Amino acid sequence: MDLVLKNANLILGDEVVRGDIAVREGVIAAIDPSLRSSDSIGEDLDGDFLAPGIVDLHTDSLEKYFFPRPGIDWNPVSAAITHDGACLSVGVTTVFDSLSLGSFGHSESRSTENLDRLVAGLMSARDAGALLAD
Repeated sequence: MDLVLKNANLILGDEVVRGDIAVREGVIAAIDPSLRSSDSIGEDLDGDFLAPGIVDLHTDSLEKYFFPRPGIDWNPVSAAITHDGACLSVGVTTVFDSLSLGSFGHSESRSTENLDRLVAGLMSARDAGALLAD
């Protein structure tokens, strides 16, 4: 069954148009900027904006979930999953996590041991299918 999102402001590559969009098996199957499908069954977005996923090429926020405050570290898999959910909640669907190493600010999170734990946590969460963003 197709998902039809109707009456939306569709943010396209070079313009914003009012129209409908059909999704089939998780992939955009059709964009109808002329509202010809307005009689079809679907969810009326009542003019809300519909945007493609956002790509974040350099997020510095993953470590904040791993080390929420000085001296406290969290399970790195849980930190990765929580960070993933926070990204998705604001439309970020592709994330390149930038992890830091060194003594900047004397942060415990920047040690090689913690960097290894955080990378292993990311990979474990990814391999388990627990991350929804790419």
